[in-house]
Amino acid sequence: MSKRAEIKARRRRQKRQRFLIRASIVAAFVVVFALIIWPNLENDKEIIIPESRTFPLENDTSLGKSDAPVVIQNFSDFQCFHCGNFHRDTLPQIINNYIVTGQVRFEFHQFPFLGSESYTAANASLCAAEQESFWEYSDLLFANQAGIDTITLSSTRLRKFAETLDLELDQFSKCLDEGLKNSRAMDEMAGGTASGINSTPSFLINGQLLVGAKPFTDFQFAIESALLTSD
Repeated sequence: MSKRAEIKARRRRQKRQRFLIRASIVAAFVVVFALIIWPNLENDKEIIIPESRTFPLENDTSLGKSDAPVVIQNFSDFQCFHCGNFHRDTLPQIINNYIVTGQVRFEFHQFPFLGSESYTAANASLCAAEQESFWEYSDLLFANQAGIDTITLSSTRLRKFAETLDLELDQFSKCLDEGLKNSRAMDEMAGGTASGINSTPSFLINGQLLVGAKPFTDFQFAIESALLTSD
């Protein structure tokens, strides 16, 4: 090999080495950002506080009279944006028109099929239910849904939601950290699967399946039909 060829080869090696060093530095920064910086930024992100509202005849994860002629079983995932839309937009209309009148009992069933973060959220909401705050905690989860991922659903942030509601934090943290409600969430999902549920949100209205975040008029038709057949 000529001296000129050796010089060119050496320069190419040096150029590759400089590239690899830069790439390693960038990769290291990405790892540090993902593991240290980003979690702190996300955990410090401002919590969106939804408008306060009342939940009639709240009992654990249900609303309404126990002997209501129509029972709506809602299978939902806190990471599901369509579930959030239903919770914010349609559920209040069902509450005002049918639950407060004693015609409908509404039951929330966990269906955490979108990943491990869904189980984390399901467990946290059921831990809040231990302190009679399931619906208020669900409001917070859905209100802050735009950023839900593995970071925003960290234990730190979920505890901040509980703190916002003035829950007893030691009790909540023990329930959350030990996953005490995971088995219940899994059982509810298994029950939904056995009933033909495979997506969220899905609803059983007196046993009749309705899939998706339909407009209130669709629920109104299904409820009125169920009321006629329940007489």
